[in-house]
Amino acid sequence: MAAAAELLRKALAACGEDAAVAAQRLEAALFAEHGKARRYQAEVRRLCTALREAENAKWLQELPRRPEAAAELVRAAPEELLPSAKMARLQELRKAPPEESGTALTRFTEVDERLHCVECGKSGVRFQRLATSREGFNKAETWGSGEDKGERCRGHCPHCLAEWNFEL
Repeated sequence: MAAAAELLRKALAACGEDAAVAAQRLEAALFAEHGKARRYQAEVRRLCTALREAENAKWLQELPRRPEAAAELVRAAPEELLPSAKMARLQELRKAPPEESGTALTRFTEVDERLHCVECGKSGVRFQRLATSREGFNKAETWGSGEDKGERCRGHCPHCLAEWNFEL
């Protein structure tokens, strides 16, 4: 906790004399939001990095002046604190349709035109049969006969790239 406050104080050094007060407020808001969990440490690092960006200078002015600014900053979406260049790159990536990496073609070896995607509803789903722990253990008294059980499979839609488990 003291290490987190020190990291925040260094990140808020641009606040001048009020850096310690701002760091204390921000650390308290982070602790209230995340407790002692790992997420708390990750958020401290994320906010320290974000506050060093020139585009987030408004927060450096707000934190010492307004006590509630710390809670607002902690609750802000991570994308709000990204630099504009990184945000533009993310938006460009999100615009493009999903692309197949090629591994699905080797993993999902079978195609069934009768199967439909659970996400987009299109046909032509690829699938693979999954090995289960019951294979090779065909004792009816242990596992039951298994005659009524379907074969477990993992489906993959080449259109929307969704994956799901089902029984054939």
